[in-house]
Amino acid sequence: MQETQKTVVVCPMDWGLGHATRMVPVIELMLQAGARVIIAADKRPLAFLKQRFPECIFEQLTGFSPKYPRLGALMPFVMAANLPKMLFQARRARIHLKDIIRKHRVEVVISDNRYELHSTGVYSVFVTHQLHIQTRGWQRLFDPLISKIINHYFVKFNELWIPDVEGMPNLGGILSHPALNLTVKQTYIGLLTRFSQQKTRSQKTDYEIVILLSGPEPQRTLLEKNMMQQALSLNVNAVIVQGKPEMEEDVQHHHLRVVSHADDQTMASLIYGAELVVCRPGYSTLMDLTVLQKKAAFIPTPGQTEQEYLARKLFAEGRAYCDTQDHFNLKTAFETRDRFIGLSGFKQGNSLQVAIDRLLDQDLLKNTDSDEST
Repeated sequence: MQETQKTVVVCPMDWGLGHATRMVPVIELMLQAGARVIIAADKRPLAFLKQRFPECIFEQLTGFSPKYPRLGALMPFVMAANLPKMLFQARRARIHLKDIIRKHRVEVVISDNRYELHSTGVYSVFVTHQLHIQTRGWQRLFDPLISKIINHYFVKFNELWIPDVEGMPNLGGILSHPALNLTVKQTYIGLLTRFSQQKTRSQKTDYEIVILLSGPEPQRTLLEKNMMQQALSLNVNAVIVQGKPEMEEDVQHHHLRVVSHADDQTMASLIYGAELVVCRPGYSTLMDLTVLQKKAAFIPTPGQTEQEYLARKLFAEGRAYCDTQDHFNLKTAFETRDRFIGLSGFKQGNSLQVAIDRLLDQDLLKNTDSDEST
């Protein structure tokens, strides 16, 4: 492919690190193709991507990160109460994005789960695995309304990129393969992982359990305290990665090591060397685990229906142990790890490369019919 000088702005959602980590292969391939990449992010995603891509141009683009309630059952009410603030922040982000587009003469916007970040005059790509928002109990009464709302946002983009494989077996299940008739163009781009272009099996560590922390507060900290207590009670070498790229801490507590963050190569080695990985079943984390084909135990964030669905799906397929945050037992998860087959058997191709080549080679639309309202 001919080198391109197209300018692309990549905008990951800032609810935890997952949306930033899964943009790593997208950014890598864009840079290899000769694109000029602007990264517009905030908080921990911004810190992580600055470390990972110091050669890129960065813009701080404020998002909205709600605090998760301590009781998962309260999640729908907390989200509803935060809706006015979310809409206000979304409008402000749209205005800021327009400034970034003008400043850097951007031609392509790649928005990872930020529904508001599209603009007329540029080609807008929306990256999401959530084509079907999960609900439970009485919340299912609102499924038709939720579908209508998200479809309203989807059509404002020129294209949807879905990080999953198109056939079976697939990782996302009904999340990424719903029975919906969407009018916007859809492209399955395979499982995105920051480890895909590395020699991930080059070095094995001595940690039998690796515990990865991520996601919004206060649930991240609550899980950290829980896992530290349980890990210290086991006679097993373990490491906790706190998911705090803005900090530099490395503390040893007997047979338990606690580090604030790990670079990609170190993280790959830790995961590859572990007998068990304990983490949230966030979709980006699951994609990382597939390339390393690891055995895992999952603790869904209380009230986060997507993670609850994915954990149940993988448990039902015999791939991974799971339990709720209140009842999760680290000793049981470690002792039963061999009953599960792990995250393997997903076919990977070059669909992401094909999508990027097509995007950068084509004559992009200079005018779209998107509605400028949020």
